[in-house]
Parts: sequence; structure tokens; C-alpha cells
Amino acid sequence: MKKHIIAIGIVILLLAVGLSGCNELDNSNGNGNTSSELDNSNGNGNTSSELDKFVGDWVIEQQSNSYLTIFSDGTCSYYGSSGFWEIKDGRLVLDLYSQGRTEVFSYYFSENNTKLHLKASYQEDYETYIKK
Repeated sequence: MKKHIIAIGIVILLLAVGLSGCNELDNSNGNGNTSSELDNSNGNGNTSSELDKFVGDWVIEQQSNSYLTIFSDGTCSYYGSSGFWEIKDGRLVLDLYSQGRTEVFSYYFSENNTKLHLKASYQEDYETYIKK
């Protein structure tokens, strides 16, 4: 009888330990940042709805080729270069590992978030990208 009580106790203990991890949520956004269920931010103070505005294929206005593709998993493609993207200090940062360089842009959206205006530090004017 004593062996049965010990065996049942061990089974209950293993179940409790095993199931205790089921309450955790994976809130990573692919950039190593985590989001909180309460504030819906990505760790940089950006809400997921703000970040969602960037996701998609963007073409330069009056051109038909896609020059910028931003994926929800934190990856991107910019003029054929692969990399990662994030919003840091209010700027769009593209870490283009395939080229070994980083591009940093000032940005703003217009026309119900269907136009993205980007300006690199070396540019005088914003380039307008249209969401496909």
C-alpha cells in the first residue's frame, strides 16, 4: 500500500511540474523582443498594430518592381538584400546581413497607411513607397 501512495505522489508531482510550463505564452516578435499582453508593445514601446503597418510589399511610387518587403517575423528584403527589420528610436532600421550593412530611415505613413515615406540619413527628400 505504501508503494502505491509513493507512486501516486510521484506521478502527481511529475504532472504538476510538467503542466506548470503550459501557462507561459510565446510573445516574441522574431527580433528577440517580447511583447506584453497588457501593453501590446514589442519591448521598444511600439504597439503591434503600429508594426503591422509596415508588413507587406512596398514599391516606389510610379515603379512596378517591389523594392521593399517587410515580413511579420522580423525579416525583410530591400533591393534584393536579405535582413532583419525593427523600429528603434522612432526610425525604421534594416539590418541587411547579406550586404553587411544597416540602413536607418526616418518614416511616416499617409493615405490610410497605404503610403510609406522613407528618408535615409544621406537623402535630402523622402521616397514614397506604395503598399501592393
